[in-house]
Amino acid sequence: MECDNSEVSNLECLREDMEFPGAGLGSMIVSGLEHCVRHCRDTELCEALTYHVSKRKCYLKSQQGGSSGPKIRVDHQSMNMKCDNGEVRNLECLREGVHFKGADLRDLPVADEEACIRHCRDTTNCTALSFREADQRCYLKSRRGGEAGPTIEAGYNSMNMKCDTNFTLDKDCIRPGYNFPGADLSNLVTEDEEECAKHCIDTEQCSAISFRAFDQRCFLKFMRGGSIGPTLTPGFNSVNMKCDNSAVTNLDCLREDIYFPGADLRYLAVGSEEECVKHCRDTERCVAVSLNQSPHQMGCYLKSKRGGDLGPTHSGGYRSMNMECDNSEVGNLDCMRQGVYFPGADLRNLIVGGEVECVRHCRDTSLCVALSYRQSDKRCYLKSKRGGSSGPTVTAGFKSMNLRCNNDPVDNLHCLREGVYFPGADLRYLIVADEEECVRHCRDTELCTAVSFRDSYRGCYLKSRRGGGSGPTFLTGYRSMNLQCDNEELNRECVKENVYFPGEDMRNLVLDDMETCVRVCRDTEDCRAVTFDEIENRCYFKRVEFEWWQDQSKDSSYSVNLSCS
Repeated sequence: MECDNSEVSNLECLREDMEFPGAGLGSMIVSGLEHCVRHCRDTELCEALTYHVSKRKCYLKSQQGGSSGPKIRVDHQSMNMKCDNGEVRNLECLREGVHFKGADLRDLPVADEEACIRHCRDTTNCTALSFREADQRCYLKSRRGGEAGPTIEAGYNSMNMKCDTNFTLDKDCIRPGYNFPGADLSNLVTEDEEECAKHCIDTEQCSAISFRAFDQRCFLKFMRGGSIGPTLTPGFNSVNMKCDNSAVTNLDCLREDIYFPGADLRYLAVGSEEECVKHCRDTERCVAVSLNQSPHQMGCYLKSKRGGDLGPTHSGGYRSMNMECDNSEVGNLDCMRQGVYFPGADLRNLIVGGEVECVRHCRDTSLCVALSYRQSDKRCYLKSKRGGSSGPTVTAGFKSMNLRCNNDPVDNLHCLREGVYFPGADLRYLIVADEEECVRHCRDTELCTAVSFRDSYRGCYLKSRRGGGSGPTFLTGYRSMNLQCDNEELNRECVKENVYFPGEDMRNLVLDDMETCVRVCRDTEDCRAVTFDEIENRCYFKRVEFEWWQDQSKDSSYSVNLSCS
């Protein structure tokens, strides 16, 4: 609806005897180069073009420089619709005697480094380059520092298109006498930690270094603190490129006589709790610590999960903490269900002082979302699923709660289907007072999406699938509902008359009319479409939606996709 008929004025972007391979949008025969440029203007995603001169063929491209950068090819002209022909001013980023190996987009012969830089400018994904002096070959790179960082190699010069020329190493981040083992990108010989750190900032994924003094070897790391945290190793100094040297102010998270078993990253001997916390700060995956005091030293265990692998245990002589904790007042005891137990999905059980302490232990445990508390012996069961593995049971002497719950009034009983049962997909059966209590138990259960209620026994069936295992059945004495339902009227404009949807049947039922057919499909988890045979009053439930070209003609059949209805 809008076009650009102005004079072609960007031919200064033209690159003679160059092809931009890949990233094709289409091709056509044109009268000349300017005609090709106009076609690119008229095409929404067009960013560049290649013109085959002798054949007058125009190739439109969706990326600057094509998919992987320019290629020398006689009788071809290429250009980006927008280009940078300005003076090369970033040669201060050039690292002499350094090779950025890997992450190659394209290599081609050039006159010098400046020509190589211009080709990188012309290529969408180019962020770095290496130049080999011996044959003046230019390697365009898709990652800063190449695949895994620089190597010292005579005859190569390399650079990132953007670099930090003002970088100075923060000496306060140096950890003298510590190695960060693992998570290696590459290693090379450097003069000192400063030069090592400069190679790190030149490397896309580098976040830490270790420097070995005796042979001046620099190890570039892609994780803060290495793969599993620092080790005390004479002759090494290590640095995270970003570090936190602020005062330790979170010792209020420390839990006395508590150990966090499992999820171990590293064990170190330390002088204090603060030192242990600082090591955890320096380690990318560390979120918690456990400490124990022996007669000769304090031991520090770095942990990759809050509360350890499965939650805390009582252990004299230990103290444990998460790096972040919630010490606020326990204000969610309204979620506690009296006389209810959440079986299964156990992480840990331990003796506690009361429900409040049980809640705090759950807060401290990475996977804990619920708990059960046995009053007789004050035993606390931490749970990894809301409502336990398959929902609550009525059990005297227990209290149970989800850390987050919904105590709002039950306001979705309009979803209740009279005389309907949802067979299968059972999680739990329990006796309740009424449908509202049944719905509340379903809310409390992680996998519960539907319920069936039996009038005679006041039996509540919690279901893991909308409509049960295969959809509703009509059965006197039952009422069933999905926690979320669609009671909207059928949109008759969506119904295809005298059309049958072939195959993809889930099941079929005899029903009163098309509206009932659609409602039952809506109540069934995997139902996507229906066909209703008006002669037999038979409804066919379909597991997929149907396209127009799949329609088959059949008298007295009506079909609809639910996404339309």
